[in-house]
Formats: sequence, C-alpha cells, structure tokens
Amino acid sequence: MTDHTLPESRIAFTGFSVDALECCLEYGAAKLSRIISEESLNLLRDKGVPQSPALLSTRIPEIVGFLNLLDIRDLEDSKLVVDVIDPYPNIGSAMEAHVDSTARKGVSLLVPYLGSRALFSCDTEQYDINNTPRFQTTYGPGDAILLRQNINSVNQEPRSLNQAWHMGVASAHRTLVTIDYLSDHIAVRESLTDNK
Repeated sequence: MTDHTLPESRIAFTGFSVDALECCLEYGAAKLSRIISEESLNLLRDKGVPQSPALLSTRIPEIVGFLNLLDIRDLEDSKLVVDVIDPYPNIGSAMEAHVDSTARKGVSLLVPYLGSRALFSCDTEQYDINNTPRFQTTYGPGDAILLRQNINSVNQEPRSLNQAWHMGVASAHRTLVTIDYLSDHIAVRESLTDNK
C-alpha cells in the first residue's frame, strides 16, 4: 500500500476497454464513467432486474461491452451470475474493507441503479481508516465498477492476482446489480499490452 491515491485520470474510463481491464488487474478496480444510459436505469427501476444475463442484457444493453471484453460468448454460461444488493450494506460509518465471499474468482461488474452516489475505495492489500487505499472514486447511477477477484491466468498466461480489498460508503441506501464472471482463467478479446 502506498501513501498516495491514484488520480482519477488513471482509474476512470468512458467504456469497456483493455485499458480499463488492465487498470482493474493492476489496482483491483476500474471506474467506468457514465456508461449506463438513463433509459437502461429506468428499465431496471420500472421492470426489475432479471437473474438471466441474456434477459438482463435487454434491459442494460451496455453490459454487452463487459461480456465482449472478457470474450464471453454464451450469455447463459453458468459462470455468469447476476445478483442484486439491496440495500447495499456499507452506510455512513459502517466502513470496513472486505473481499467478496460469493464471487471468489474472476471479474465482477458493479452497476448502481438506485440511491445516492457513493465513495468506492480499493487496494490490493487490506486497509482501514488509518490507511489510504490507492484507488478512491465516487460513483453512482450511470457509472459502473470493474472489480478484480482471484485470477490465475489471462489469455492463458499465468497471473497470480488475489481478490481486491474494497468498500463502498454512501450517506443513504442504494441498490446495485452485480454481474460476476466466476472463472479464475479469463480470456480477453484484445491482447493486453504487457504481462505484469
């Protein structure tokens, strides 16, 4: 852990890209700014969140970028798991960095669609109120977070990447859709620029 927080320009992206995935792999997360349309948010709010990734992609077509980036061709792949966190547990002073207990491998996409903006922080090492995590940003409806879980290989190249420690804190309840790709071996449609 370092004593400085990364600038927003290093961790925020305007779409699903290899650069965003590289950020996620290196720092534990990447922010995708304003990638979910208001139309998609309204569909989630009005019609709910289907558990099927194929049906979810009709309400949030933007998630196809996530699936394409990871070279996921089968929308009903059993490694794809959709869940809703409502309400999100970290409110106000309940600040505790954690690793996910259900998504222990792969990459997760966090999509808030109801409630307030939140502070999201992340680091490759455990942190608390006395340490400054390297990754800090705010996000809310319209944004998304790519989050790294345990990964053993990328494009068949060995990588030993542990789950990122993270937390989200807001002043009010909020609701998130999570899409977990539960595989510790990920393929990427475009080659990563280097093997860190």
